Amino acid sequence: MNKKLARLLAVLVLVAAAGCRRHTHPPSIGGAPRPVWSAGDITTIEGRKVTLTLRLSRISDSDSDISIDVSNEFELSAPDSVTIPAGSETASVTVIALAVDEAPDVDPDTGDVLDAHDERSPFITASTANGSSTVQFHILEEDGETGPAAGPVAAGSGVALLSGAGADGKFGTGDEELITATGVGTGAPVLNKLKIGFLSGDASCLPVIGPGGEALLLGSAPVVTLTQVQSIPSAPTITATLSLAGKPGGISSPVIIGGRAVMTSRGLDLTTSLDDTLLIVQGIGTATLTVKTVSMPGIAAGDPSIPVALDATSLLIVTSGADFLFGTGDEILAVVRNLDAATPTVTPIFSGAIRGDASGRPMASGGTIAAVETAGLDGLFSTSDDRLQVIRDVLGTPTPAPPVAIGGSVAGPAGMPIETGSDAAIVPSLGADLLPGTADDEVVVVSLLSVDPMTNTVVAAPYGTASPAGVLVLMSGSSAVRLSAGPDGTQGTADDTVVILASIPAAPTTSSFLVGPVANFAPLPADGTSIVMSGVGPDHIAGTTDDLTLRLSGIGGGPVLTNNPTGPFAPQSAPALIPIPTGFSLAGVTSGIDETPANADDRLSANIVP
Repeated sequence: MNKKLARLLAVLVLVAAAGCRRHTHPPSIGGAPRPVWSAGDITTIEGRKVTLTLRLSRISDSDSDISIDVSNEFELSAPDSVTIPAGSETASVTVIALAVDEAPDVDPDTGDVLDAHDERSPFITASTANGSSTVQFHILEEDGETGPAAGPVAAGSGVALLSGAGADGKFGTGDEELITATGVGTGAPVLNKLKIGFLSGDASCLPVIGPGGEALLLGSAPVVTLTQVQSIPSAPTITATLSLAGKPGGISSPVIIGGRAVMTSRGLDLTTSLDDTLLIVQGIGTATLTVKTVSMPGIAAGDPSIPVALDATSLLIVTSGADFLFGTGDEILAVVRNLDAATPTVTPIFSGAIRGDASGRPMASGGTIAAVETAGLDGLFSTSDDRLQVIRDVLGTPTPAPPVAIGGSVAGPAGMPIETGSDAAIVPSLGADLLPGTADDEVVVVSLLSVDPMTNTVVAAPYGTASPAGVLVLMSGSSAVRLSAGPDGTQGTADDTVVILASIPAAPTTSSFLVGPVANFAPLPADGTSIVMSGVGPDHIAGTTDDLTLRLSGIGGGPVLTNNPTGPFAPQSAPALIPIPTGFSLAGVTSGIDETPANADDRLSANIVP
C-alpha cells in the first residue's frame, strides 16, 4: 500500500469517527450537573499534550457521564467521554494537539472533509444533558519550510543546522545555503539562510560542529572548499574559506580531532592509490584556516578509512595496504601522531585482514589502546574464527595482544565495535548460524583490554538489524542498546524490539524490550538512561496520521515506554534530537503536504519527545 493511499484510508476512518461522535450525549437525566472546563482558551504547540480539569457545576450523588467531542479530529485527540464518580467534583482530561502538515477542515455536523487550511483553531466540547462547556485551541505550527535540504544537525538548545539547496531547489548549482533553524520545538522555527556556494546534497555536505560552536561545510565543484560559519545562531557569518587539494567526491567530510578538522583525500584519480592523503586543517574558530597534507596511500572512499581520534593530537586510520584492495590480508592500521607538528608522524601498528566497510573502522580506548576486527586464520569474514585485534601502548611501543575470538563478524555499520570507557569493548557477532538477523545473534563483551588475559563474554542479542539502524548505541559505561527487527526480520512492524545490554563489563546481561513498529533509524540517546525513536504506528507506514514519537526510559533499570501521537512524520534521512528548555524535540526533513521529497515544500518538522 503506498503512502498516499494509506493516508486517504486514515482520513476516511477519522471522518467516519468524526461523524459518529457528534451525537454521543447521554440521555436526559433530570437535574444532571453541567460540566465546566478549567479554561476557555488554550494556546499550544502541535504535538503537545495539554491536561485540563473538568469540573461539575455541583457535586452529584450519582456518577456523571460526560461526552467529549472535538471539532476536528485531524487536529485534536481526546477521549470520547469521562466519568466523574458520585461525590467527586473534578476529572482530568488529556488533549493532544496533533502535528499535521495542513489539517483539513471537517464539518462538525456531517463529518465531511472541507478544503485544507492553515488556521489551527479547533475546539473541544464537554456535555451532559443539561449543558456544555467549550475550550478553543490555538495550535501553533512546529515546522518550517526549507525546500530540499540535508540534515538536520543539532547545534544547541532549540537550534538545528541544515544544508539547503538554495532558491533553485537543486544541489550543485552554486546557490546552496546553510540553514540555521532557531526556536525548534517551541513553535514554528525561524529559518536564517546563508549562501555558501556549491554543496553536493549528500551526507558529505552536512554541517559539522567545531569545538567553538562554528559550522564547517565541505563544498564541491569546481574547487573543493571548506567553509567556516561563526556567530551561530544569532548572526551566522562566513569567517573563512579554504580551498582543498582534491576533486569533488574524493574528499571526506571533516572529523573534529582536538581543535582541528581532519579529512581524507583520494587524490586526483579518485581511486584508492598512491596519491591519497590526509588533510589536517588548523585555525578552526579563527579568520585564517590552514591545511597541511600527509601522504596516506590506500585511502578508501569513506569507511573503513574514516579517521578515529585516539587523543587530542593523534588518530587511528585503516588503509588498504600495497595491493590497494581491502579484505585481502595486507590492510594496515596506522597511528598518526603530533597533528600540530609541521610533519605529523605516521606509524603502521598492525597489518592483517580488515574488512573494507564500517565494521573495519578502528576503535580507540583510553588514549593508548587501539582495536580492529579481523578475519581469522581462514582469511574469510563472517566465519567462526573472526577476531578482535587489540594493540596496546599505541603511542609508545605498539604491542599487539593475543587476538580475541568473536565468532562471525557482522558486516557494515551494524558490525562496528564500540568502546565502553571502562577498559572494555562490545562487538556484534552473528552467532552459531553465521547469518545476520536471526535468533542466535550475539554481542561479545571483551573486558580487561589493557592486560592479559582479556576476557570475552558472549550474550544473546537476537534478530539484529543489518542496516545502519542496527548499530550499537552506548548509553553509559555499563549499558548499551541495539535496535532489533524482531523474528519477522522486517523493521517497522509490530515485533520491533530494543535489545538492552546491561552490567558491562563485569557481568553483562541482555534483555529484549518490545517497542512496536519503529522507523529504520538508530535510537538516539536523550541521556544516560533513555533513547528516542520515531514510531510508524499500527499501519506500519511512516508519514501517516498514526505516527508516534517514542521514548524508552529506565535503561539499565526498569525500562518504561512512553509515546506522543505526533501525526505524519517521515524523515528523508536520520532525524536529530534537539534539546529544548522543556526536554527534547525530534526533528527531521519531511516531504511536506505533496508527499514528494526534494522539492519546494520540504520542511523541517519537529515532534515533542514525551
